[in-house]
Amino acid sequence: MRQTLKKFVFPRLMDNNASALAFPIGGIGTGTISLGSRGQLRDWEIFSRPSKGLSPKHCFAAIWVKPQNKNPQARIIEGCMVPPFEKARGLGRDNLPGLPRFRKTIFSSVYPFANIKFIQPDFPVDIELETFNPLIPLDTENSSLPVAVLKYKVINKHKIPVDCTIAYSLTNFLNQVPCTANKSHNNKSFSAVQLIYKDKTTGHNIDGTICLSTNGHKHNSLPNWDNSCDRDEAMAFWNYFSKCGTLPPAHEKFTAPTASVSSSFRLAASETKTISFYITWHFSRRTLGICGWNNWLSQPTDDKTNIGNFYAGKYKDAYDAACKIIPRIGKLEKLSRTFVDALRNSTLPPAVLDAANANISTIRTQTIFQTKDGKFHGFEGCNDDCGSCFGDCNHVYNYEQASSSLFPAIFKSFLETAFIQNTDKNGVNSFRTTLPSSKPRISKVAADGTMGTIMRLYHLWQITGESKILKRYWPVVKSILNFTWKQHSWDGNQDGVMEGIQHNTYDVEFYGPNPLCQVWYLGALKATTEMAKAMDDKHLMKKCSELFIKGSEWTDSKLFNGDYYRQIVQPLAPEFVDPIFESRGGARNRKQPFHQIENGCLIDQLVGQFYAHICRLGHLLKPINIKKTLKYILHNNFQNNLYDFESTQRIYALNDESGVVICSYPKGNCPEIPMPYINEIMTGFEYQLAIHLIFEGCIKQGIKIVESIRNRYDGIRRNQYNEAECGHHYVRAMASWALLPALAGFHWSGTKKSLVFNPKINQQNFNTFFVTPTFWGIYSQITSTNKYEFKIKVLYGKTTLNQLCLPSKGKAIKNIMLNDKVIKNVIRTETGFEFRKLQLKVNDVIYIR
Repeated sequence: MRQTLKKFVFPRLMDNNASALAFPIGGIGTGTISLGSRGQLRDWEIFSRPSKGLSPKHCFAAIWVKPQNKNPQARIIEGCMVPPFEKARGLGRDNLPGLPRFRKTIFSSVYPFANIKFIQPDFPVDIELETFNPLIPLDTENSSLPVAVLKYKVINKHKIPVDCTIAYSLTNFLNQVPCTANKSHNNKSFSAVQLIYKDKTTGHNIDGTICLSTNGHKHNSLPNWDNSCDRDEAMAFWNYFSKCGTLPPAHEKFTAPTASVSSSFRLAASETKTISFYITWHFSRRTLGICGWNNWLSQPTDDKTNIGNFYAGKYKDAYDAACKIIPRIGKLEKLSRTFVDALRNSTLPPAVLDAANANISTIRTQTIFQTKDGKFHGFEGCNDDCGSCFGDCNHVYNYEQASSSLFPAIFKSFLETAFIQNTDKNGVNSFRTTLPSSKPRISKVAADGTMGTIMRLYHLWQITGESKILKRYWPVVKSILNFTWKQHSWDGNQDGVMEGIQHNTYDVEFYGPNPLCQVWYLGALKATTEMAKAMDDKHLMKKCSELFIKGSEWTDSKLFNGDYYRQIVQPLAPEFVDPIFESRGGARNRKQPFHQIENGCLIDQLVGQFYAHICRLGHLLKPINIKKTLKYILHNNFQNNLYDFESTQRIYALNDESGVVICSYPKGNCPEIPMPYINEIMTGFEYQLAIHLIFEGCIKQGIKIVESIRNRYDGIRRNQYNEAECGHHYVRAMASWALLPALAGFHWSGTKKSLVFNPKINQQNFNTFFVTPTFWGIYSQITSTNKYEFKIKVLYGKTTLNQLCLPSKGKAIKNIMLNDKVIKNVIRTETGFEFRKLQLKVNDVIYIR
């Protein structure tokens, strides 16, 4: 792995030339507005669908300053425009590109906070912008607010007073002239303008409201700019504002669709003040057609069925949302900052923190939404103007690890749909969801998706410890396995080997045993063995255990070729094919199928083992073979650069960039028509490989892959908050969150109430954020020849702790304390400590010395 990578820091610093950067601001299921590196708002994706490139005519903050006894100055609070400047009419008038801006910006972010410093040496004040939407792990409700918070910190650089006004302006998207759809709201707490949005042109009857407000000093509002000067309302606004430092008076008759709110204040010598603006929104309608949930074209794409937005049911309109959200922002900001500070202070590698943190944002884009009935659903990603690949696709969602860790409520909702709505009485587990649930399910199955879904249930049960979850879905698990074991299904002869036709995440069917689906199957068998034990189902426990042993031995014996695991292609006679096994990527000739792996070295051939490690299920195959395979993938699939690499497929990396391709053929014999995507480089697949390497002890190699990915997403080449695959904000990339527990050696068992930490790096001085389904906090350790200290601090939530496993074997531990008191009745074990239902709450600290 020889490559030259930029030195990584976290958080990263960027300037206004990072034109690809778009930092999403918005809650779970509400949509987002993005912040660009210049400080401009872009990509208004709040209308129940993706909307890349959509922006209002005007949306900007402007500042007016007047130092004592000096002339006033005014500027747009954005960095200078950056090339290209070539359009049919120059840069046009939208957002007033010809007005003065700041010479330079410095952008930094740790999601959900972004900060921009505006640099202009000769300007009387310094200005910084901080923007965020509350994000609090485990608190799904308060992380689902339809608001963008914009806080402008203004610092007086001089020893004389400076009078200031900041005005924020926003055009109603309807852009009607005259405009009667804007309404001012002024009260003691804040000033606001609500923009009413109605769109009946598409036939979807999308309607809603956007509210712009401020609770700053001497706040004021203007519902409409003055349009009496014939098409140049912007000039009228700017001339008045730049001269007087206040909003111009409203015109009764000639009204333009742009509204403004402002805050005026005085800065004493060297004083600093922060002025906050808020954009809230309320759009209750989400139709299948407009968001792109096409149910595989079983319904027309103009389907007007309204599945709704859950958040909208909490508010009457955007102004009501502002009234209810703004008073709570301070508390929610504090909790969000507690999370960010815990993450920022981690001693994990910067690229790891950057990858894990940035991809959280996908949960809050239009990729994932919450319908009016409270259930969560998701696309695989987003196209520019609609969702990409509908259906809570199980073979994609199997990879992501952010929801199960940070928002278990979302994870639970997806699994409820998978087991209750998507699985019929015969155990046919559809890999895509139809909406609404009253519509017929899609009777198509994916082998990797179904087996991964069983493992996800085991994962949920283990981390929550909720036996009711297992009891509810246990009959469905049994029906799925009975389907798997029926004649002409995946394991019809019940020998622990997945055969037959296996649709999978590469959108094709693999014929015959292959490592991708087989290892998922082994993981499902082992997970079911453990669940059957808990359910006292001795017969199924014995059967799954025996099948696992046979299947594992067969896989190592027959699929492992000494370097990696390969496929044995087994054509099928047409009479043995059930249509439910074939999807859109089926072979035209089942006797000589194409799109097969055959002797290919697949990047995620052991993805089931990756997930088994996360679930603490142990090795599914011989560890020596697993480690050898991972190193072989790395050696053959990793490309140091791509100058001479040939690919006619989708391009996600090129030129001097490095990455791991999907499939290589180091032993030759590449099929004439190979499986799709073999020469593509996609981050979700790369993350699972990196994390699996870390689990197997190849720490440096795993981190190098992560650095390779994040160097491609640098804000100039690509947006660091948008890792694409089949669409923007692709779900699979959220596998990156598992980097944190993998490197921390962290595991929480809800069934045993046990915490495990065993850091893989920086053991002498280690600090990390951790999260469980009921609490989160920080873990730190300092170890040296003469000093052993371990510390666990609860920052949010509460729990009961029965076991604590730490890397303290053989070390002399003198004190085990909770806050300032010695914990009594502690039993020292070989792996750590056992407690008698130790109760932990916020700010509690366990000290072990």
